[in-house]
Amino acid sequence: MKDKFMPIFFSIVLILSIITPISDVTKVNAEAQSVTIKTDALNVRSGPGLSYSIISQVNRNENFKVTAVENDWIQIELDVFTKGWVAEWLVTSDEPTIETEDSSKNKEGQTTVSSLRIRSGPGTANSIIAVLGKGDHVSILDRKGEWLEISSDKGSGWVHKDYIQTRKKQMKKVDSTPIEKVGTISTSALNVRSEPSLNSSVIGTLQKGDTVTVSASVPGWYQIQFGNNEAWINNQYIQINQNGETGENVDSSSSLTGKVTVESVNIRSQGSLNGKVIAKASKGDRFQLLKKENNWYQVELADGQMGWIAGWLIEKNVDSTVKEDGQSKESTIKILYNGTNIRSDANVNASIVKRANSGDVFSIVSSISDWYEIDLGNGQTGFIAGWVVSLNNNQSSSDSPSPTNRDGTIEGKTIVLDPGHGGIDSGTTGFRGTLEKQLTLKTAENLYYKLKHAGANVILTRNDDRYLHLNSRVEISHSNSADAFISLHYDSINDSSINGFTTYYYHDYQKELAVAMDQKLGDTLTLRNRGIKKGDFFVIRENSQPSVLIELGYLSNPNEERTVTSSQYQDMAAISLYNGITSYFEE
Repeated sequence: MKDKFMPIFFSIVLILSIITPISDVTKVNAEAQSVTIKTDALNVRSGPGLSYSIISQVNRNENFKVTAVENDWIQIELDVFTKGWVAEWLVTSDEPTIETEDSSKNKEGQTTVSSLRIRSGPGTANSIIAVLGKGDHVSILDRKGEWLEISSDKGSGWVHKDYIQTRKKQMKKVDSTPIEKVGTISTSALNVRSEPSLNSSVIGTLQKGDTVTVSASVPGWYQIQFGNNEAWINNQYIQINQNGETGENVDSSSSLTGKVTVESVNIRSQGSLNGKVIAKASKGDRFQLLKKENNWYQVELADGQMGWIAGWLIEKNVDSTVKEDGQSKESTIKILYNGTNIRSDANVNASIVKRANSGDVFSIVSSISDWYEIDLGNGQTGFIAGWVVSLNNNQSSSDSPSPTNRDGTIEGKTIVLDPGHGGIDSGTTGFRGTLEKQLTLKTAENLYYKLKHAGANVILTRNDDRYLHLNSRVEISHSNSADAFISLHYDSINDSSINGFTTYYYHDYQKELAVAMDQKLGDTLTLRNRGIKKGDFFVIRENSQPSVLIELGYLSNPNEERTVTSSQYQDMAAISLYNGITSYFEE
């Protein structure tokens, strides 16, 4: 009797499943929604708001089931007994979807199992390339049947679709802490970004010595006013003023003037758009620039009244001669890096008319924004970026990079910079708590801008704090046919008295690059040069391109840790590495 009704039962179930609306399926998926934490450390609170107490803390890339939503807050399930609330704008929503073969392409995904094998082709008969862990993020490139082609930090290849959950990324507003501080930029060519992330768009740059007002902060970033926009800068590269000063005096020896570049501009009572308009200036009007504050300049009006004018609405110029101790002296710039481009106009897209080397000196004709027009002789002039020169530099040779006798160029060369460690791999930890992964990234970014401005094609293996498998680092070198691969590290040992920097290579075809790098580092850095050594490191051993691994000092040595974390050392290390690379490419 029971068997007789079984076919009827299954027929009813089948009919019901067919007529069930698609919207019901979507609703079930939405109810099963989960979120992934997208910041390094996120507080979990007892209620939906910042006033509630903190009950726990979760970390980047951790995934949790959503149990409730209230305004901008999401309740997550920490375990079977505990629930808490997190800010909705600091998580990424993961929404499972029903995928077709076409719709699964060009999406992001996350593994749902541990030890998921990446294979060389769509099937179990293909060889294993790498293994993913649970929760690893992947990019879906293609699909064949039940298999997805993916790329990840640990390798690229094929995985079975059943073990990948696709997700949609959502951009959220930033949870920032309001503050009011004034700081000075401590590095050259600091990117100003639209969001507090290295993946956000660059909307401009600040130069070393620029003063900005910080209005808010999130971990690792400061919010500033940039022109008419709110923007973000990395907080590692700004020195907060402790004396309460709100601006810096413009060097009177530079005779800096500003010419209005728009039809009409307001002159305000203070250096911000909130200042009261006290006068107006017209296109072509010139002013002596007295003081700078957050890209505003203080000027003196005809009646002796002081006012402020927006720096982005004027063309800044420096007189060709200045007075020093009553004597006339020509204002000059000194080239900091070998192979520096001199261009036909004041922008990086203008044609190159000449190249200069470290130590070359030129007379200044005028200044336009962040560029100098310089005298090339024979009645010719050219333009050079202000971030690759020093103005009236009278430093001794120990404070600046050594010039070379041969012209070298890195324009068009592909250089891969590999900041060691990252993410869950912190590398070594210094005597004073410095994390190697953070310092290598700082050094790499500093070097990146110098190489980029010289015309090189520069690739960072990572540009944020994420884990990257050694295979992936080497693959980036191979896939881009790198002309040079530079892996940056800082060393550690049980003996805190050991110090110095070391340059490593593995294959004979890498030795020439190692020699060039070691020589330039030795010429400039004050640390002990431990020489060139053969090192069995994966990223150079498995690399078919010219490659070196450089340990730039010992974090286990307290004095050396203090040295290598300083802005001065970071600048000189980047200059030395830059000169080593250009020296290698000299003919």
